[in-house]
Amino acid sequence: MSHFTVLVIGNNPEQALAPYHEFECTGIDDRYIREMDITEEVRGDVKEQGSVEESVIYNLGDDSIVSDESEVDLADQHKFGYAIIRNGELIKAVRRTNPNAKWDWYCLGGRWDGFFLHKNGMLTNSLRKGDIDLAGMLSDKAIEAKRDYEKFAVAVSGHEFPRTWTSVRTEIKDIDKAREFYKSQPAIKSIKEAGINLLFECAVEHYGDDEQAYVIRQVNCVLSPYAIIHEGNWIAKGEMGWFGLSEDEVTQDQWNEKVSELISKLQDETMLSLYDCHI
Repeated sequence: MSHFTVLVIGNNPEQALAPYHEFECTGIDDRYIREMDITEEVRGDVKEQGSVEESVIYNLGDDSIVSDESEVDLADQHKFGYAIIRNGELIKAVRRTNPNAKWDWYCLGGRWDGFFLHKNGMLTNSLRKGDIDLAGMLSDKAIEAKRDYEKFAVAVSGHEFPRTWTSVRTEIKDIDKAREFYKSQPAIKSIKEAGINLLFECAVEHYGDDEQAYVIRQVNCVLSPYAIIHEGNWIAKGEMGWFGLSEDEVTQDQWNEKVSELISKLQDETMLSLYDCHI
């Protein structure tokens, strides 16, 4: 479960987000919902679950069993799916879902409130492309990145520069021993004591050993979200086929470059909105 940024291009951002809602969370029964036949999947779980009925409950929840399709109530009881069981035999099992689901909640700005700097000096989450003070955003990001790196540099100073988590895992295959070695590094302990917490990312890999390179990386990411919705397409770094690049070849630099290229080609009147999404 995580929060991520989505840049929506166009005048109707919430309409653009709609095709990607997770039905099981939103409960919005619209044209994006599909009935997926999971009959074989349910049958495959019968042995483990002990019975056809228990397998249905495991896959679709309580009160999902009917004996005839005429009993199916899509507006209420069987909104998310149903299974037809007749004379102890599973006839059909259906899960109702949105196969294109990307989010279960969103908010304009949210954790990234004030993402854009307007040319009038105000911070905002939605504006015309021509109103973005890009130079100001780049300058602010450079200042922020330099400040963050200096905090990291102070934390590791006086210690041997620490090894990254990736390098430790490459050498030490046992994950518990790898964690023990990684956390035992004096610089890593100092980083933790300094309150530098990047959750699931290794701070050493994030900051690196070159302040200027780090600042440049951060500046290049200033307009790069996790994903973009443009002309009905959901575009994310891990789904770069839309940009003509294979998924396993994409680097963060390539993603930044393609995002900048896309935005640069937009008309100045084009609306840009930054959403905090969750899945």
